[in-house]
Amino acid sequence: MIPLTTRQTVATVIASLLGLAAACLVALYLLAQAWLAPLPGEWATPLHVGPVRLQASVRKLVHLATAPRLAPLLQGRTVVTRAGPVALTWQASSGTLALRCAPCVVRASGLGNGPLAVEELRLTVHRQGEQLSGDISSGRVQASWRGDLKQDGVRLRLQLPMRMPCSTPRFPNWPKPASKAGLRSPPRSACPAATSA
Repeated sequence: MIPLTTRQTVATVIASLLGLAAACLVALYLLAQAWLAPLPGEWATPLHVGPVRLQASVRKLVHLATAPRLAPLLQGRTVVTRAGPVALTWQASSGTLALRCAPCVVRASGLGNGPLAVEELRLTVHRQGEQLSGDISSGRVQASWRGDLKQDGVRLRLQLPMRMPCSTPRFPNWPKPASKAGLRSPPRSACPAATSA
C-alpha cells in the first residue's frame, strides 16, 4: 500500500465533503418535493427557491409558515410575489405571522374583472389546526377575517365594520327609507355628544 501525500489527503477530504454536501442538497430537495407536493386536486402554487422550481401545496406552505418552530426563520424576510414584495414578520407572543405588501396588486374575482392596486396591504395570519384568523387593512379600511384551510383552497369569511362615523353628514334631500323595509337611521343617542375643549 502506497502512503498518501498530504496534498492527496486534503484533496480526498475536500472531494468527500463536496460529495456529501451535494448528496445532502439532493436529499433535501427530494424531501421537500415529496413533502410539499400537492395531492391530486389540491390547491398548488409554483415555488421558486434559487434555481429550484417545484409545485407546492398551499395548505402545507401555510402550515410551515405558521409553525411556531419554523416561522421565526421568516422574520425580516421579503418574498417577491405576483402581488408585489411581501415583508414577513413573526409575532411569537401571539403566534401570528404578519405580512406587508407595498405596493400591492390584488387579483381576485370577487373584486371585479381587473386587478386592484393599493399602496399598502397588511395581513395577519394566526393558525390553530386548520382554522385561520387575522386582520387585513389597507389605508383606512380594516377588517377581520376567518378561514377554514381546505385541501382545495381557503373558505374565507370577512367582517367589515358597518358603522358610519357620527361625523358623516346627513343628506336632507334624500328620501327617508320606509319603515316597512326595516331601514331606520341610528338614534342620535348612538353618537357621543360633542364636547368643547
